Amino acid sequence: MKTAAFLPLWDRENGICRSESVMFDGEGRAKLLFPASKILKLCNPTLGKVYSEGRDFTHTPGSGELRLCPGSAIPFLTEAMIHPDPATAKLYPHPEADAIADSVHGRPVIFSNGDFFARTQVECDYQTAGTVEFPRTPRRAPGELPHVTAKLEKKEPVRLLLLGDSISEGYNATGYLKVPPFMPPYIDLFAAGLADRFGGPVTAVNRAVNGTGCRHALEKRERWIEEEADLLVIAYGMNDFGGMEPAEYASVIKEIMELRLGRFPETEFILVGSMPRNLNWGSLPEGRAEAFVQALRGLGSERAAVADVCAFWTRVLAGKDYYSMTGNGVNHPNDYGHRLYAEVLLGLFA
Repeated sequence: MKTAAFLPLWDRENGICRSESVMFDGEGRAKLLFPASKILKLCNPTLGKVYSEGRDFTHTPGSGELRLCPGSAIPFLTEAMIHPDPATAKLYPHPEADAIADSVHGRPVIFSNGDFFARTQVECDYQTAGTVEFPRTPRRAPGELPHVTAKLEKKEPVRLLLLGDSISEGYNATGYLKVPPFMPPYIDLFAAGLADRFGGPVTAVNRAVNGTGCRHALEKRERWIEEEADLLVIAYGMNDFGGMEPAEYASVIKEIMELRLGRFPETEFILVGSMPRNLNWGSLPEGRAEAFVQALRGLGSERAAVADVCAFWTRVLAGKDYYSMTGNGVNHPNDYGHRLYAEVLLGLFA
């Protein structure tokens, strides 16, 4: 049975957006991805709260903006919260960190590996207004991933294996945090989506490790090399942006693939291009995520498809703000972000 966790982001036929994550700012405003003719539901599932139009928020039909009512119970994020006082902020890697240093503004920037953002963001279901062009996920080239596709179409068991960093391990999906609404990380959404779409059993084994870059897969190959799987999903990048150049990154990913093929020659691959980080944080130049995806494209082949999460995320972010989509403030997705990841991976099998 389908649950809300496995439903698509958008009902394209009827023009409905489901559980879109939004964050109200200190001015009492929140931005939807599309203009809305009607707000169907606004809630915070982590807090177990449903909010009422006219009491907690207002919306003008045809607008893509929500506004808080005076005395509203809806949480919001102020500029002072985004950049906390350095004198009182608990900076990462403090175990109770609420901020991280190295902001482009010279001040700490908000950070939380717990459920702060899940408790502060809200989810909105709404009917879009007028003609809406929903973003399309990248498609794989004809003939790519033939072995896995054939098994799916025959409803044979398919086994996925994931290598990656904290994003792939599951940070900050509410299922990983063990708080409502218990949304699974993207690899589990992907597996469930494939099973639902094709009707056969699909299982996922997650070998991603928090804080790692792509070299970790080579250094700790014993953790995954003997794991049988039809499809190896390789999802590094966020922790490599500052430590290597795109060509070096692609070289390591290629080595991982060759190592796998030496043990299991029938393996096929999905190479995931990482979401971008919060541009308010860190000293890296813009465009690193895009450059790393471009390097991955050089590894694409019949047995290796590229899942460009970066491009899809950037397209959605153009209509929203980073604090509506982040799970930790700087470089992790929230539930909505994990759904974006899963949408891109599922799009390869559309």
